[in-house]
Amino acid sequence: MRQMKASKKLNITVLLVVALFLIVLGIIGVGVGAKYKKTVELNTEVTFTADLAKTITLTEHTVSKKSDGSYTLTDAIEADGKNEYLVLPGVDIPKDPAITITEKSAIPAYLYVEIKESTGFPSTVTYKVTGDWTKLTGVTGKNGGVVYVYKEALTSTPESPIFVLDNNQLVVSEYYAGETFDLTFYGFMAQAVDAQAIDLNKAAEIYNECFMKTTP
Repeated sequence: MRQMKASKKLNITVLLVVALFLIVLGIIGVGVGAKYKKTVELNTEVTFTADLAKTITLTEHTVSKKSDGSYTLTDAIEADGKNEYLVLPGVDIPKDPAITITEKSAIPAYLYVEIKESTGFPSTVTYKVTGDWTKLTGVTGKNGGVVYVYKEALTSTPESPIFVLDNNQLVVSEYYAGETFDLTFYGFMAQAVDAQAIDLNKAAEIYNECFMKTTP
């Protein structure tokens, strides 16, 4: 079975009074043969010559501050890499990280998202992923986070972005004490040339094979 893979990441940094939301392109690679070789590392947009997808991006919308100090997401404008917030106890943070895929081939592929919390992430700030994602047990992500797999193998380009967080928000308790913390999202895709190889029960195995092994 030959597989091809791609990844992106979205870094969310919440400081004492300001949250910075940074979109960063991650590592994009192509697997060749029975093993998986990272052959390309880029820090700009990419057009694939393989049949994986033209682009895989992690985006979020900008926010607008209201008179009461809370925030709301704008309708159509994607963040340019930075959203700033005045974080207040008891005031939830609107956050809609989503994975967008363009020109996906018909060959089935796994879609993953990794969520990494910084050391000391406060228990007073919580979030849930949507029901479209399933946590992979016994798997530690490439970046040390928790990994989830999308509910089904992708066989075409999704008609709309695939959101990650339930209700598109971080819930901030009234007991939040202004701790500094980071929350980072990474997106990954692994594609099998052999359609028979796609089995969501093997999602953890495929993730580890594609993204956790180092090959020459």
